Amino acid sequence: MNKRLYRSRKNFMIGGVCAGLGEYLRIDPLIIRIFFTLWLVLGDFGGMAYLILWVLMPPEQLQNEYFHLEDLGVRFRLIAREIRDIFRNPNPQLVTFVGVWLIGMGVVHIVREFTWPWFGWWNPALVWPAVLVIAGIFIIFRTINNQRS
Repeated sequence: MNKRLYRSRKNFMIGGVCAGLGEYLRIDPLIIRIFFTLWLVLGDFGGMAYLILWVLMPPEQLQNEYFHLEDLGVRFRLIAREIRDIFRNPNPQLVTFVGVWLIGMGVVHIVREFTWPWFGWWNPALVWPAVLVIAGIFIIFRTINNQRS
């Protein structure tokens, strides 16, 4: 098996991390985008994890290269160019995901501020682990189904 993880330039929205993970895991990148969006809304380190993957995962055109610490400056300059291109020509899906993220953040903060009696079951500390378990189960089943076909 000679499959490599890289940032994809096909079907990408920001840095190609979700598209690359989708190609590597053979699942729809939309599922990974939803996962990262939920992580941004419900978790603490979703954005940081995405940025770290953006730096560590090589772009598609450099997929045969390994990460070297000396290349860190080059990777940051490449990311800066990609961010500039995103602001100049944003993907329409990206605008949708940003809107969903903003609404989700607003809802989460409103729910945290109010202590409604009918919402007593809500425990934000349990939501993120539940999302991780569901995502893990989904990936395992998807991988098993892909290996059978």
